[in-house]
Amino acid sequence: MGQRRERTIYLRVTTEEHAAIAQAAAQAKLTVVDFTRSVALSGAGAQPYYTDEDRLLLLCLREELRAEGCNLTRVLIALNRDGRFAEAPFKADLLKMQRVIAALCVELSARAKKITPQSRRD
Repeated sequence: MGQRRERTIYLRVTTEEHAAIAQAAAQAKLTVVDFTRSVALSGAGAQPYYTDEDRLLLLCLREELRAEGCNLTRVLIALNRDGRFAEAPFKADLLKMQRVIAALCVELSARAKKITPQSRRD
């Protein structure tokens, strides 16, 4: 269960602004309240707002990185099997690249998760 929201922000908008916000919320498959919160937090730099297309792109990037990570692992295994890797001057760089790729995949997965609309009682 999420953290209880105890503070309220009041926002006055015109009828046209409300219609535009409601339409954008519907496209994002969020309530107006959840959409407004998400966009406000994104603008504050506290939490990014991603569309479904953004999430799909993040997942595609993750899969590309994962594939490159697998290729790098195969190269490392081949070098290690031949005994050429133990003394290689680039060993530390390759191992660092492998860790960076893994970390980026984890971060992209986390960023691609959809923010689910929560009840008004949160």
